[in-house]
Amino acid sequence: MEIFLISDVMDLLKISKQTLYRWLRESRTGRGTFPLPISQRNQTLRWNAADIYTWCQAKPVTPANKRKVPAKTKQQREHAAADAMQRHGLTEAEGQR
Repeated sequence: MEIFLISDVMDLLKISKQTLYRWLRESRTGRGTFPLPISQRNQTLRWNAADIYTWCQAKPVTPANKRKVPAKTKQQREHAAADAMQRHGLTEAEGQR
C-alpha cells in the first residue's frame, strides 16, 4: 500500500496546507468528500494513495477555483473591437482586412 504524507498530497493536488486542512474539517463534519487520513503518527497525517487517486477521479473536471467569466454580448464585443481599432489608429475599413 502506497502512503502519502501531507506534503505529497499538497504537491499532487497543488494546494496549500490551509486548503487541505479546510477540506479535512469539511469532511469530518460531513460537508466534504475529501478522504480522511488513515493514521496520524507523531503529528504526521498519512493517507492511502488509492483513496486520494479515487477522490481525484471523482472530482469534477473544472477546478473549483476557476472563475467563470460571463459571456459577452454581441454589442459588448463590437464595442471592444471598436475601442481596440481606435487605440491602434485604424478605421473600420482597415480593421476588416
